[in-house]
This record gives sequence, C-alpha cells and structure tokens, in this order.
Amino acid sequence: MDRNPGNILLHFLFGLLVMAYFLSFFFRVSAAVVLPRLASEMGMTAGMTGFVSSLYYYAYASMQPLCGSLNDRWGPLRVVGAGLVVTSAGAALFMSASTPWTLAAGRLLTGLGLAPMFSGALVYQATAFPAHRYAFYSSVTLAFGNLGAVVSVGPLGAAIDRWGRASVFLALSIASLLLSGLLFMRAKSDPVRLAVHGAHRSVVPFTTHLRAGFSALRASREHRCVATLWGVSVGALLAFQGLWSVAWYQAAYGVEASTARFWAGAVGIGVMAGTLLSGSGSQRPDERMKSLRRGLALNLGAWVALWLGFALRLPLAVSGILGCLLGAATGVLVVHFASALNEMTPRSRTGSVLGVVNMLVMVSVIVFQWGTGAILGRFPGAGPGSYPPLGYLTTFGLAIALVAASSLAFRGMRHFDEAVRRARE
Repeated sequence: MDRNPGNILLHFLFGLLVMAYFLSFFFRVSAAVVLPRLASEMGMTAGMTGFVSSLYYYAYASMQPLCGSLNDRWGPLRVVGAGLVVTSAGAALFMSASTPWTLAAGRLLTGLGLAPMFSGALVYQATAFPAHRYAFYSSVTLAFGNLGAVVSVGPLGAAIDRWGRASVFLALSIASLLLSGLLFMRAKSDPVRLAVHGAHRSVVPFTTHLRAGFSALRASREHRCVATLWGVSVGALLAFQGLWSVAWYQAAYGVEASTARFWAGAVGIGVMAGTLLSGSGSQRPDERMKSLRRGLALNLGAWVALWLGFALRLPLAVSGILGCLLGAATGVLVVHFASALNEMTPRSRTGSVLGVVNMLVMVSVIVFQWGTGAILGRFPGAGPGSYPPLGYLTTFGLAIALVAASSLAFRGMRHFDEAVRRARE
C-alpha cells in the first residue's frame, strides 16, 4: 500500500484507530466523574474506590505485551476491532451496575477491551506514514485521545445529570460496536498486515513477537529508562486527573460538582495542547534528549506550582490554569517518550516493545491510583467518599516527591544516540 501521507484511505483508517484511542481515554478518566458519586451512594471507602478504578489499569496493563504482539502479527484493524466488542460489553455492564463488584466487573472488561488501542495506533502510523512524520502523527493520536479525557469530565457529568448513567453508558456501548464494525469492514486494507505479506516474508511466530518486547527492555538500559520516566509521569497525572481531581477541587474550594468538573477538564485540554505543541516542534532524534530534559523540568515545576496553588488557596481559576499547565507539560513528555522509543526500536519489533513499555506504564498508574487512595483514606472527611484538603495535599506531596526522584533515571539515557544507530542498522 502507498505510504504517501496524502493517501485518503490510510488517513481514514488512521482516524478510526484514533477514535478507538479516544474511547480508551474516555473510559479511563470517566472514573473521576462516575466513581466518587457512586462511592457516596454505595458507601464505598477510598480504598475500594481506588481499587475499582484501578481494575481498568490491571486489565489494561496485563494485556499490553499480548496486544502489542497481536498488532504486529495480525494488524491493528482486526485487533482493535475485537477489543471494541469487549469494550461494548463492559460499558453495558457498567450501565446497570448496582454494587461495587458489578462496577468492578464493568471496569475490568473495559480495560481488557481497550488495551490494544494505543499500541495499535502507533504501530499503524509507523507502517503507514513516513518515518520523519512519526512525532507529528503521535501528537495527533495523543491529542485526540486526550480529548476523550476532556469529554469524560465536564460533558460526561452533564450528560449523566440530564439523561442518567444507564442511558449514557448504553449509548457508549452501541458506539463501540459501530466503530468495531467499521474496522472489521476495512481489515483487509490494514497496511501492517499488508507489509508482512507484501514483502513475502515468512510469518514470525506469535511467541517470537511476544518475547521480542521483553528482550529489548532486558538488553537496553535506554528502553528501561524511558519506561520508568514515562510510567511515573503518567501515573502521577492519572491519579490526579483520572480519579481525584474533581473531588480535590470540591474539597479545596467548596464549589459545586459542575464547577469542579469544569476545572478538572482543563487538565485534559492542557494535555491536548502539549501533545500538539510537541508534535509541531523538532522531529530530529539528535535533539530528543534536549527536549526530554526540558520537558522533565517543566513537568516537575508544574506539579509544584499546582500543589502550591491548592495549599495557598489561590483563586480557583489560577489553580485550574495550573492544572492545565501540568497537563500540557505531561503531554509534551509523552510525545517525546513515544518518539524516543520508536527511534530506538527496529520496525519489526515496534508493537511488541510498545506493548511491554505500556504495560509498565500502566503498572505505574495502578500503583499511583491504589497508593493515593490508601494514603487519602487515612484522612476521613465528614462522610463516605469525602476527604479534607490536608489529605489531598499530603497525598500528592508524596506523589510529587516520587516524580522528582524518577528524574534521576534520565542519567541512563547517555547512550541514546548509539541506541538509535543500532535500531537503524
């Protein structure tokens, strides 16, 4: 298939995969809106709320190596299409959940179903489009994916207020099935699949694909450092954005849920802006380390500024803008992490390596979500599911300390240029 970026079919298929990734972020962050409300109704503790939310990540993380290998082996159109069927079942279960364990089952299924989306989109763009455009297409993928995070806060909360949880999640279930059908209809045009068969190469056994991702991390310190930096930065952000942001704004400023959701949604807008800004900048591997160094410093500074905004009770709009800046700083980092990983990895192993690294990133998210819930639970508020501002400040003060400590892993990237050269050879 033609790799010309002007090819309409290539971009149409890319758009379908990006829409699937949008759903991945939508369901991931929707817990910040849905679960605190349901926790109050069902009398769930902070630990139980964090556990239910993290089940998405348990399922998502455990499937990453498998999904990355499947995307390499069978092509993302088939794999993502199958995942959307499972996602539909999870949304349908969440639609009628009336107990914490039913919520947990629905959250688990959506995590399983949405596991192939990220590696699927990145594997597709690495095959379908020119190599020097990888960072640009990554920025589009990540920006549109994070639009799902924005829509899953304010707009989702407003939709549930108006039509109810059952109607909203029924619509999400149907939308997942429709998108799955479109992907399956065009599965024969998958450029990843065609690249394997069109080159008349022998089909690599699935287990070889799976082992390749783990062996790459075992052999490369640079891969391990990227996985560490990526995991901690995203884990800390999603503990805030994807679980506690709405509740923290309410506790700190005493505002209504709709106002808190509005400012919490600004984090996702910031991530979108950061990813687009990063993709429009330098595409050259030899400048990647400078970009990462600046991004890490900006990310840590944004975390400290946001924490101080809450601690000093700065005006709500100021703290909201600081949350947006934190999202932007993380968005910049994620594009550079993905690009650095792609540059260090041979094309035939892209999906496998992405799958393993994304698994480690999601493990970090699980640790942060569970850990923040466990710490916050030591600061009980006036009723179930409510916590005082001091609890949030203590919890995320510790999270910021971990973000600062993780920056030491950047020292392990000294031989990045050599790793890129080995991948090209």
